Amino acid sequence: MASHTERHGQTAPHAAATSGEAALACEMARLRSVYLDLVWDSLVGRLNRDPALQSHIPGYDDAHRLNGWDWPSAAPSMIGHRRMRHLRDE
Repeated sequence: MASHTERHGQTAPHAAATSGEAALACEMARLRSVYLDLVWDSLVGRLNRDPALQSHIPGYDDAHRLNGWDWPSAAPSMIGHRRMRHLRDE
């Protein structure tokens, strides 16, 4: 037998709370991802386009930084963007 809320098309209060909790969890996951992207880019020197120490690489080269082929002059980490992604995904 259908409940009162099912017969009248109303949503049960716990269903709305569950939907709200799911939306909050989704938004928290999105914000966490955006924050980690920011930290990630900062650690490898992409955020401020930190120039390479090697003299044969003029300024900042995103392809080199992506692969970890240069040494950032001031970034906290010298591993490349791809390796940082691997660590993040683990």
